[in-house]
Amino acid sequence: MYSESERKIPLKKAVFYVLLSVFVIWGSLIVTWLIHQAVIKSRQNDPRYNIVALAQSCPQALHLETWQLIELLELSRDMPQNLYAFDPTAANSKLMACPVIKKAVCRRQPPCVVHVDYVVREPCALIADFSNVAVDREKFCFPLKPFFTPKRLPKIYLGLTELSYNRALDSKEAELAFKLLDYLEANFSCPITSIDVRNAYAKSAGSQEIVVVLDNQYLRLSPRDYESALMRYKALEATIGNAQIIDLRIPCIALTK
Repeated sequence: MYSESERKIPLKKAVFYVLLSVFVIWGSLIVTWLIHQAVIKSRQNDPRYNIVALAQSCPQALHLETWQLIELLELSRDMPQNLYAFDPTAANSKLMACPVIKKAVCRRQPPCVVHVDYVVREPCALIADFSNVAVDREKFCFPLKPFFTPKRLPKIYLGLTELSYNRALDSKEAELAFKLLDYLEANFSCPITSIDVRNAYAKSAGSQEIVVVLDNQYLRLSPRDYESALMRYKALEATIGNAQIIDLRIPCIALTK
């Protein structure tokens, strides 16, 4: 049996063992890193790892064409880029700079493929104050063309004079228009042509109105009780017939023209 004093390691020897362990561990890490860097550099100069294809996955039926993703990532067959020189983080930033893309993740897929997993913004209406501007349910705007083919979508007039693609619409007019769009989609089966809320909050109470076009009929509504007015229109729809303009701003009354 060893005594307590015989089992103790001298301080100098203990410090030596600790330092030796640190040097061995760090030395191994440094050597591993240097080997990894050498392998990466070797692959970056190897034409076998040039990017030759882009694979994409999108959970939606509505998605971008592969050539559009290639253009956004600035990839070219004429000037091939090496897969190991390709920066996935920078590629993600390029894709997220496109207003039609909601989420995106780029990955290297050796030996020569870039994989893009992404989600697009799905248009639910057109912002009619501008040309070629669609909007999704989160109220983010984006250009419809060239990303998507023309679609029959409701037009929303908000009275906007400027537009930003990098933030959601934030106005009482936009809030009202989307509440109305939800209500119409839930309660009416006929096509929604347009929703105009430009004068919904006019300074003059007599000028305040919402104009909704349903199946070529113009409905003039009050911003304060548009739901009851629309239900009144629905109840009178057969009686109204082919009238083009129906004014429902006054409670219990429907004026037609």
